[in-house]
Amino acid sequence: MPEETVALPPNGGIEALTDLSDGRLLMFSEELRAGDGIRGWVQEENGAWSALVVVTEFGFHPTGAATLPNGDIILLERRFPPLNALIRIIPAESIVAGADLQGEIIARLGNGMTLDNMEGIAVRTDETGRTLVYLVSDDNFSIFQQTLLMMFELVE
Repeated sequence: MPEETVALPPNGGIEALTDLSDGRLLMFSEELRAGDGIRGWVQEENGAWSALVVVTEFGFHPTGAATLPNGDIILLERRFPPLNALIRIIPAESIVAGADLQGEIIARLGNGMTLDNMEGIAVRTDETGRTLVYLVSDDNFSIFQQTLLMMFELVE
């Protein structure tokens, strides 16, 4: 693991992790600020880790990542308060050591939509070739939160 991860707070550590199409890993902390975003790391072919940053909007933190069939990354970010989430796609070719990743925001969730403590994202291709995106929330064993499982089709 990268040395910086040792000092991450107990509830602000590695929150988003995905395997890249070439077998390397990409991960983001939930709270370690770096420049205009949140610190992440990409694993190099030799197993070493290199730092990078995902540039985030004010108050948003990565909470999940998945690799799309074409190799791009889909990243789930959450903000609280107020409760909001956004989903962005980061092109695979931009994931290099030292990068400031931005990608394209493809969805914003909030303002009265069905939403909760969005914690995870996954993708799969169904039997017809559609790319399906799943979001899951965590109720944290709280009566004020709920567990949701949502499915969307990614249309390009």
